[in-house]
Amino acid sequence: MDKKKVITYIRNFALFVGLIVLTFWIIFKDQDGNEVLRILSNSKWEFIAIGLLTMFGFLCMEAINIRQNVKTFGGEVIIWQKLKICFNRFLL
Repeated sequence: MDKKKVITYIRNFALFVGLIVLTFWIIFKDQDGNEVLRILSNSKWEFIAIGLLTMFGFLCMEAINIRQNVKTFGGEVIIWQKLKICFNRFLL
């Protein structure tokens, strides 16, 4: 792999991790860590699973929307590429 690409990947990864850390710090800076852990441990896993499934369903619908837009312009994208695009848009 080209050295320039490796440096770009490392820089992008560091930026991504930095943004995640900054986001969690902003969200949890005024919260008691033990209280947050207590709330998470007392949460019903069924609701967490439903939330994760709903998020995945949303991403699948976004993938269908991307497929329709790509087809409109005469292109073709396989399902994994569409889901990859959706996950990237969701995470960033």
